Amino acid sequence: MLCFLAVSCKKEGADTERALSGTLVKPSYNRSAMFRNPLNGWVMYASASGNPSYWDTQFYVPDLGKTVKAIDYASACYIRTSWRTFNPVDGVYAWRDPSTAIYKMIKGAQDKGLPIAFRIVGNGRDQGANTPQFVFDAGAKYYVANASFPDRKTPVLQDPVFRKYYSKLIEELAKDFNDLNKTSFVDAYGLGLWGEGHSVIYEDPNNPSGQNIEAIKEEVVDWISDVYSKNFTTFPLLINYHRVVG
Repeated sequence: MLCFLAVSCKKEGADTERALSGTLVKPSYNRSAMFRNPLNGWVMYASASGNPSYWDTQFYVPDLGKTVKAIDYASACYIRTSWRTFNPVDGVYAWRDPSTAIYKMIKGAQDKGLPIAFRIVGNGRDQGANTPQFVFDAGAKYYVANASFPDRKTPVLQDPVFRKYYSKLIEELAKDFNDLNKTSFVDAYGLGLWGEGHSVIYEDPNNPSGQNIEAIKEEVVDWISDVYSKNFTTFPLLINYHRVVG
C-alpha cells in the first residue's frame, strides 16, 4: 500500500510539472542596498540648533567593514526642538530666516533629498524655557515646577492665550510644510517632558478645578489633535504613545 501511494504521488507530480509553463525567476538576496519606504526604517534625529554638517555624520559599521553616512540609511531628518526656537517673537518664524540655525538645518536636509519631520516642545520643566516669553507676556497662565529655576515656565494647557499662540504657530508652520514632498510626518502632540507625553500636567497644579482628570485629559488631547489635523492634511500625523495617554 505504501509503495502504491509513493508511485502515484510521483506520477501526479510529473504530470503537473509538464503542465506548467512560464519563466522561472530566482531573486538574489541583497543585504546592502537601501530601500526607503514612507514611515518605515530609521530617521536621523537632530537638534534645530545644530550645524548642517551634522547630516554628513559618518559611522564605522563592522558588518559592512566600512564607514558609512548615517543619512544614506535614513528615511527622514527629524528635528525635535522648542517652540521658542521655531517662534522666538510673536510673528517671527525662524525657519523662514536664512540666518538661523533651524533654517540651515532644514535646508541642509532638503539638499540631501530627504523630507523633514518635526516635534515642537513647550514644556518648561525639563529643558529650560521652551515656550517663548511673549506668550506669557501676553497673559498666558503658567506654573514653575522648581522655584530654583524661575525662567522654566510651563503654560497651563487650558489657557486661551496659550492656545491662541500655539494654534497660530501651527498654522504658520503648515503654510510652508503641509507638503508630502517636504515633510514625512509631524508629531501632533508634543506635550509633557521632552514632548513625549511623560508626566503631563493637564491643569494648573496651583489652582486645580476639581474636575475629573480624565475628562480634562480628553479635552486637551482633542484640542491639540484638532489643531494639527486641521492644518496638516497631506501626510500622517503621529503621537508618541504613552500608557497614560488616551
